[in-house]
Amino acid sequence: MRNNLSFENKTLVDVLFSFNGRDQYARPVCLTWNDEDYPLGGVQFWYAERRNGTLIHHYCVGDANGDYTFELSLETENLTWSLDKATKTTSNGFGLGRQFLGVTS
Repeated sequence: MRNNLSFENKTLVDVLFSFNGRDQYARPVCLTWNDEDYPLGGVQFWYAERRNGTLIHHYCVGDANGDYTFELSLETENLTWSLDKATKTTSNGFGLGRQFLGVTS
């Protein structure tokens, strides 16, 4: 289990994504983080922003098993993906909870 990971710099990750030409929408489908592959489920939240002239897409997406929620960023200028935050669903005997694993500043 990963506990309290804190990312001081951008954590670049490998992301396989699908692009729909009709909608002009890129959807992440698989994330590789710490040499582990995480098939991703549906996108829970998405928005785009311009930062210093670069278009950046932000995604909140869970893994296919429902064990993790990942916040990812895609910089369109160079097609690099960053892991901004990871949260693991935990069972603590009182029901399900969420455990924060890390964030990029």
